[in-house]
Amino acid sequence: MPDASIQQDQSSNPSNSLQTEDNQTFPFPFLEPDPVDSDSESEFGDSDDLEDLLNGHPSDEPSDDKIHGIIHAYLVGVKNQVASAIQVTGGLPSCYKNGQFWIHPSHPYFAMCKAENTTDGLNPTSLYHPSVFLWLPHLLDTRVITCPNPGCKWYSNQFHPMTIKGWNDDPIARRVVGLDQNYYIMTMQIQCRARHDQPELGGCGKSYNLYDPAVLQQFDFQLIAAFPAFLTHRSGIDKTLMTLVRAGMSHRVSANGWSAIFCELHVREHDLRELQYLQTIQMQIKHTPNHNEPKVYLPFSEFNDKGGYSGFYPS
Repeated sequence: MPDASIQQDQSSNPSNSLQTEDNQTFPFPFLEPDPVDSDSESEFGDSDDLEDLLNGHPSDEPSDDKIHGIIHAYLVGVKNQVASAIQVTGGLPSCYKNGQFWIHPSHPYFAMCKAENTTDGLNPTSLYHPSVFLWLPHLLDTRVITCPNPGCKWYSNQFHPMTIKGWNDDPIARRVVGLDQNYYIMTMQIQCRARHDQPELGGCGKSYNLYDPAVLQQFDFQLIAAFPAFLTHRSGIDKTLMTLVRAGMSHRVSANGWSAIFCELHVREHDLRELQYLQTIQMQIKHTPNHNEPKVYLPFSEFNDKGGYSGFYPS
C-alpha cells in the first residue's frame, strides 16, 4: 500500500461550508468543520438544526444510528469483498479499476430474476440493498498524510506519516440521505501510531476517518471533489440534494415542505420496489403448476423496519 501524505495549501483549500455569499438563511444551518479533537469521530460539521432535520428528533436526544439486519449483513459482505480484492491483488478494489467509486446492487428487475432461481426461493431481500460509496483515497493519492492533531509532537510532520488502522465497524458505514433513497459511505481509519516500546518515537495515538475534514483536505483537490456528501455527527446529506434544498429555499420551500417532499419520494421508492416483488410473485404463481398447498412468500418489509428495508427520510 502506498504512503499517503500531502503538502497543504490553505489558500486554495475548497471549503466544506454551504454558506452563501449573501449569508442567506435556510432551515439547515450550514456545516462547518469541527475542531480536530476526537478519536475517529470527527465529522463534517456540528449543526444542531441540520442534525434535527437529518435524524428526525432534537440533537440532544439519543440517536439510534446503528445499522441492523439485512442492510448490515449486506455491508459486511461488501466490505469483505473489497478487503479480499485489495489483499489478493495488492492494489485497487474492482470498482476503482472500473473507474467508479460506487458499488451498486443489482437493478430491481435483475435482482428479482436472480432471486427466482435461488435455492432459497423468491424473497425480497436483495431489493433492500443500498448503493455504497467506497472512499479509500490513500489508494489513489500517494502523498503522505500527516497527523492533524495540533497537540501532537508530530503535527503536520511528514517524517511521521499516518498509518492505516483498519476498517470501521461501529458503524460499518455512514448513512447518507439521497433524493429518493439512502446510500452508505464506507471507509477506513488512519492513526498517528504510538509506540509503547519507544514512546519518544511514537505519535499521539489518535485515529481519524479518511473523510474527516482535517484528513480530507490533505488529499488532491480533484479527489476531494469526488466525495459526494456533507456529514454531521450522526447522519449525512448528499451534496446534490443539498444544492436542490438551497435552490428550493430561494423559492420559499420551507423545512416542513422539504420534509414532505422527502417523505413522498422515499416512500414512493419503497413502494415501487414492493410492487416489483409482488409482480414477480404474481408471474411465478401464474407459471407454476397448481399444488395442493399454496406457496408462502416472505412479505415485503415495512418502510421503517430497521431489520429490513430500513427506510429513513428527514422529518
